Amino acid sequence: MNGFLAELGKKLADQWLDRLVLPGALWVSTLIAATRLGQERPFDLGRLRAWLDAEAGQRGSHSLATVLLAAAWLLAAAAAAGFCAAALGGILQRMWALPGRGRPLIWVVRARQRRWDEATRTLKKAMAVAANPAVHDEDPARANRRVYAAERRRKALGVSRPERPTRIADCFYSAAARVRALYGLDLDIAWPRLWTLLPEALRTDLATAQDAYTAASRLTAWGLLYALLAIAWWPAAPLGIIVLVAGWLRARATARVLADLMATAADLYTSDLAAKLGIPTSMPLTPAAGRTITNILRNAHPPSAASDPANPPAPSPGAQSTPSDPDGSNA
Repeated sequence: MNGFLAELGKKLADQWLDRLVLPGALWVSTLIAATRLGQERPFDLGRLRAWLDAEAGQRGSHSLATVLLAAAWLLAAAAAAGFCAAALGGILQRMWALPGRGRPLIWVVRARQRRWDEATRTLKKAMAVAANPAVHDEDPARANRRVYAAERRRKALGVSRPERPTRIADCFYSAAARVRALYGLDLDIAWPRLWTLLPEALRTDLATAQDAYTAASRLTAWGLLYALLAIAWWPAAPLGIIVLVAGWLRARATARVLADLMATAADLYTSDLAAKLGIPTSMPLTPAAGRTITNILRNAHPPSAASDPANPPAPSPGAQSTPSDPDGSNA
């Protein structure tokens, strides 16, 4: 037991150091440099060096107590910055997954839908020209290039018609809507029970994907914190933007993997959940069985005010679309 606790403490300390202290120390160092350099001479390293020499030359600066106090202050400030980034990352995760039912988020959803619809119309027009280039007096190779360009543009806006304010929210919505359409199961309600039936390998994959998504949100938060330093030191702005964009792109990719794994768990183990609840099922699982599971779990544990007890909208026609399908629907 002592060995287990020692190893657990070592892992926690390593995670605390890697996730909070080291990134926090870098941010605190940038903050100190930003406040000393200022906006007028942002790259005057001589000024920064002169300040460090002046601090080092003060009486008592080389005493052990002063060094330990400075190290403790830096460690505390770095940890505080790390906790702020972690908290801000959690807020970002909630914001990314907002359903967008009220203003102004509904305006964002409609704007994304208009852009996607326009890209779809452009793709359909390009495909019509490519199908009969002679009728439209168009070179076939050029017409095909336009089709490929239109496909890439629509794919950049999303593989399906947007239903949420962000691409991340669309990932989770599409996964939940697909599970509801195929099995009649409310994934939000069933997930805690479904998790208990998953094998260790799939749990590990889900935990890894969740950690990667959390790390991406934390990286995005660091980008915001670095951009905040631009108030005192403008070079922090491009640095913050680079970190912010990198975190956002990683968050989109990891959210897609996490949503796919959750849908995979529902595909493989919903029938096991029905069996555990004593619900007779057939293979393949029918939506009626999934609705029965949902009703049992909903009545046993009423959802919180934050969840949506009503049935979510049916998946959009483009929920499983491919670039070759201009309408975004499956044939």
